[in-house]
Amino acid sequence: MRWRGRGRHGLGAGPAHRPRRSRSAPARRRPSPCRRPRVELLLLGDELLESGTPGDGRVRDALGPLLAPWLRAVGAEVVGRRAVPDALGLLRAAVRDSAADVVITTGGTAAGPVDFLHDVLDGVGARLLVDGVAVRPGHPMLLAALPPAADGRARRLVGLPGNPLAAVAGTATLAVPLLRRLGGHADAPPLRTVCAAPLPGHPRDTRLLPVRCAGDGVVPLPFDGPAMLRGLACADGLAVVPPGGTDTGAAVEVLATPGPSPDARPAPVPVPVPAPRSPSGPDTMTHLPDADAELRRVAERTAADLPVRTLAAVHRTGRLAVGEDAVTAAASCAHRAEAFAACERLVEDLKHRVPIRKHQTFADGAEEWVGAC
Repeated sequence: MRWRGRGRHGLGAGPAHRPRRSRSAPARRRPSPCRRPRVELLLLGDELLESGTPGDGRVRDALGPLLAPWLRAVGAEVVGRRAVPDALGLLRAAVRDSAADVVITTGGTAAGPVDFLHDVLDGVGARLLVDGVAVRPGHPMLLAALPPAADGRARRLVGLPGNPLAAVAGTATLAVPLLRRLGGHADAPPLRTVCAAPLPGHPRDTRLLPVRCAGDGVVPLPFDGPAMLRGLACADGLAVVPPGGTDTGAAVEVLATPGPSPDARPAPVPVPVPAPRSPSGPDTMTHLPDADAELRRVAERTAADLPVRTLAAVHRTGRLAVGEDAVTAAASCAHRAEAFAACERLVEDLKHRVPIRKHQTFADGAEEWVGAC
């Protein structure tokens, strides 16, 4: 993966602990281990629910229950987990006043109207070490060095995207390596295997793809969108797929994903990968009614950030058949490459800001709502 910004300097926080022998002490004795890094988890967003039935724009928090035990399993002491509403002042106070060695946030890393994390980091005097990664999902993740605590301790902040699978990708590649180093643990050796089937990739960026072991290799799992956890729940790990994808038989690295400890993990039971089902009825896509307002905000940001003379875009709302045009965008720039880049930026930003739901009906009578890009 290519790291945008200032690279992975923040990950080398301390050498891995290596036991030493001493002439005056028995060989079996070891120095005291490093202190467990203290972590506070801040879950950002007015839309998050900790209990009850989601509705009216509210969603159940999936990351709090998932991340806290995962962080403990890699050696962190989770000292707090709390929700922070979409308010600049509240987020600034939470980051500034946290006594944790590492603050981990979920959401707020993109450029939406209530994504305040970058403004907060500027306001508290933080230094960005990583600001975006060329990986899908998870590309808006970030790492920052916060001002030292009152007792002089170094503090860091890991900003994870709000989409669940994107946040898992950021945890596996950014938060876990940082916490292992801070805790004095050596980096886990990479797990390499082969592809038992082709693994689809992103055209330009590295892709982290949920996979399952099958025979002597790994196969991709469905339901791998950034907002989905269904594929991850069935996965044995995340395959690191280079741009363009890999063919059957190619070597691939697999990252560990959250799960029970090795001592508590039961013996593996073969679980068949469900065969793709073809919808039998007409599919429909649903856009939220505020898509037009969000499109205007996205277009204004795109025009302000890029050398665009004129930018026009239309977003359909309500129900539409799969395959119908949802968004039309046009840009006027001095060069064609700049116009293509402006349209791509607008569409990619819009995909993160305007949710789409897809309704499918299958031949066996089953119906399903799934997320879409």
